[in-house]
Amino acid sequence: MLHHNYHQALEIIETNSHNVQEVLHLKGLSENDLDTFISSERQYFETLGKESEGDLHAIAYVELLEELKAVE
Repeated sequence: MLHHNYHQALEIIETNSHNVQEVLHLKGLSENDLDTFISSERQYFETLGKESEGDLHAIAYVELLEELKAVE
């Protein structure tokens, strides 16, 4: 099964690499652009769900405003 999957992967790479190169050319992109895109996505997913310091302050500020409004 692994041997078959390996050969199938090689065939996909061989048949689709021309298509990828063609699309890159049409879009005015290079393989380096793909590396940049992958790096950006990796950074996005690594920070996904983490709140920034500014967001924490903004949330605390809004919560305090809500408390003030309820007291008034």
